[in-house]
Amino acid sequence: MDFKAAQNYWVVKDKEGKKMPENDLLAAIVDYVRVHNTMALATGYGDFVRNTPVEYEWYQDAFWFLSEGGMKYIALEKNRNVCIAICDQMNPGCHGIQVMGKLEFIEPESEEYAAFMKYRKIGPNAFSKMPYPMPMMRVVPVSADYFDSTLGKQGYFMRQHYDFS
Repeated sequence: MDFKAAQNYWVVKDKEGKKMPENDLLAAIVDYVRVHNTMALATGYGDFVRNTPVEYEWYQDAFWFLSEGGMKYIALEKNRNVCIAICDQMNPGCHGIQVMGKLEFIEPESEEYAAFMKYRKIGPNAFSKMPYPMPMMRVVPVSADYFDSTLGKQGYFMRQHYDFS
């Protein structure tokens, strides 16, 4: 197996492909993540990796979600770098996004926590039976690889990279 060639496949293709204007690409990315609500959240630390389906909201330019617990916390305790994948069925074409980002925990007593709960229309006592406050997280995107096989009809390469910095 030629791992270097495989790793560089999209690097080479990206150099050849026509890029979308940054504002158009960001608009396409935001439109795509807004019409979906489920992502695969990949976490890892050392030899431990986990990929968890999570319901999210695109809110204040980040992915926000609540998660009562699970194995993902093994990695999140030590490593807040995550990858998100959102995609459609690949028939007839390809449409999806991979996002590298930094996960942040939102403190239950914070104004941000209260504002998101209000935005989601979740009452203050919704999780009162839990032994601890419901963990809230947001993933601040760092970069994204957006795939859309129909971009060729617009004259662009089907894979577009965006840096959020």
